[in-house]
Amino acid sequence: MAQMNKISLAVATLCLMGAGAANAIDIQAGDWKLGIGGNVNGFLTSDTCESNAKTVVGGLACTGTSTVGIQNGLLPNEISFTASTRQDDLDVSAVISLWPTIDTNAPGQTGTGTGTGGTGLNSRQGFFTFGDKSWGTVKIGRDLGIFASDAILSDMTLLSVGAGSNGGIAGNYNGPTTLGRIGTGYIYADWIPQISYSTPDLNGFNATVGVVQGLNGGNGVGYSAIKQPGFQGKASYSFNGGGVGGKVWAGFMTQKFDQVATGPQGYDANAYEVGGKIDVSDFEAVAYYYDGDGVGTTLIGVLSDDGAGNKRKSSGGYVQGTYKIGKVKLGLSYGESKLDCTSQEACTTLLDKNDAGIASIYYSLTKSITLVAEYINTESKAHNGDKNKQETFALGGIIFF
Repeated sequence: MAQMNKISLAVATLCLMGAGAANAIDIQAGDWKLGIGGNVNGFLTSDTCESNAKTVVGGLACTGTSTVGIQNGLLPNEISFTASTRQDDLDVSAVISLWPTIDTNAPGQTGTGTGTGGTGLNSRQGFFTFGDKSWGTVKIGRDLGIFASDAILSDMTLLSVGAGSNGGIAGNYNGPTTLGRIGTGYIYADWIPQISYSTPDLNGFNATVGVVQGLNGGNGVGYSAIKQPGFQGKASYSFNGGGVGGKVWAGFMTQKFDQVATGPQGYDANAYEVGGKIDVSDFEAVAYYYDGDGVGTTLIGVLSDDGAGNKRKSSGGYVQGTYKIGKVKLGLSYGESKLDCTSQEACTTLLDKNDAGIASIYYSLTKSITLVAEYINTESKAHNGDKNKQETFALGGIIFF
């Protein structure tokens, strides 16, 4: 397998971290195998923001002062600790991971950063699994959500920056990481407490279903998800033969947004997704689409209704192609996320569409280090036609260990 594919597999493994993950350090301690692994990354980003800013509620393109910064990309830095063993005819594992950033904000604060500022830290994963290859695996704890997980793990900007750097909604001066294609091609899978079951590999077919902690949402009036859980699931089929490999998948999510205080009644939020990827020699293509009702855009629950309890519809997707030439991988990607108004609201400044075109060059300096140069063109458009645009150039790299 080519080196870039190994690194991409390492990213997916780290993000879904379970038993058997590749680590820099593996220690046998009695019946237990202990592992330590992770990544560190940093990027110099230059953003040209919209100086003649328009109001686009939910827009991701930056406005105002153009910026230059050194920040994390879509991934924060990470260190993960794993433990796995075989007990009573069961494969057992546990994972805890810590994800610090390199920004210079005081913890929990935003701003332009100072020399005495700290960095952000969160714990995205803390779960254990048990199962057997004959009947499947049960997972209990906090991990990447099931819905949209394949969309983000197939996104080439997982190794780089994508949309949302610096002046954007989630740049290091306003949040822990950039967005990649979150909000310009898919809704963020997020890191969600869950109890899930995954089938064993059935000649390439796999399925996962789970009960998950519902997420809060709504627009204007707050809604919570504390009265009942959400449900997510996906099924996939992987194939490889005749020099052609790939994967197709489909998934869903559903949850209830409950009324918190006086105001509109709650509502059910639902979404589905389909996607696929194909590898032919050194070329890989990805296509993905999602459609939702009351789930919002960018993040689950964001702008999901009109403030009166009427659900907004949302949809989007992305296409991506990469080609490897020795140690170099070239990538082109385009995606968009759309949000519809309800028939009960006057739709003017609300987001109509966030889209981004991305061109990337990845260079495998060593088997662990990838250097990246990237160009991102992001546009946010309101339903009244007003637009904001952002151009970003990024240069940096990432190491996995």
